[in-house]
Amino acid sequence: VFRRLGPGLRAVALDLPGHGESDPASEASIRALSGSILAVANALGLRRFVLVAHDTGAAAAIALAAESHSRVAGLLLVDPNGDQSRLAEEEPRKAADHGA
Repeated sequence: VFRRLGPGLRAVALDLPGHGESDPASEASIRALSGSILAVANALGLRRFVLVAHDTGAAAAIALAAESHSRVAGLLLVDPNGDQSRLAEEEPRKAADHGA
C-alpha cells in the first residue's frame, strides 16, 4: 500500500504497545496508545497528520484527535470495533466537533 502513495506523501506503520509483535505486557490502555501515537509523531517532527487506524487503534486515534485536534488533520478508521466503551464519552464528540 505504501508504494502506491503519491509523490510527496509519507506513511508510517506503528506496532502499538501490547499489539502485534510488541511486548504484550506493555501498557495498552486507550490513553497510553494515543500517547504512543503522539510520541511517534513528535519524534518524526509531524505537525499535522492523518491517522489511519484499525480495530483498537481506531479508539486510540479518536482519543488523540479529541485531545490534539489541531494536529490531527483527519481520521480514516478501518473496522473500528475496538472497545469503544473505554473511551470517555465526550472524546468522539470532541473529535467530531473539531472536524477531525
